[in-house]
Amino acid sequence: MKKIHVAMMVLALGASQGALAGYKIVKPEEKVAKPKSMIHQEFIDHAARVCPVHSKDHATPGIRNVKTKTLQTMKKFGYFLCPDRRIKNPMAVIFYADRRVFTWNPESPDSVRALRQVTDKLARSQNYPNGLMAWDARGNELTGQLMPRLELRPHN
Repeated sequence: MKKIHVAMMVLALGASQGALAGYKIVKPEEKVAKPKSMIHQEFIDHAARVCPVHSKDHATPGIRNVKTKTLQTMKKFGYFLCPDRRIKNPMAVIFYADRRVFTWNPESPDSVRALRQVTDKLARSQNYPNGLMAWDARGNELTGQLMPRLELRPHN
């Protein structure tokens, strides 16, 4: 069904309601909800633009595993996701606060699960770390880890 935000104006100008058959009248102040899959696709597309070794085959399953509501909260705060196959045990997820990005190893099922767990916990609390942080496969914070340097594609 097509949506018209100006339908009231059209009616005011004399068009009959029959002329608007097949259209849904949406008031300007009403927000039309995005389908859940759209937010996942936005994160996948963003990863393709900024993550240096992005592969749709690697990124998609991990990003689609993150809850919709979590991604919506992350988007609100300007955070995004980048797959990084350099992440090795015991690390599963790394957060680079200065770049506002979470990374995970898309080839590790434990890392994919930890990404969902860690991002969901942080989104619910809305208490994101202020610095570099790593978590293991169970979602426990790690300290004293040597982490790979994050390199993003330059903005054009």
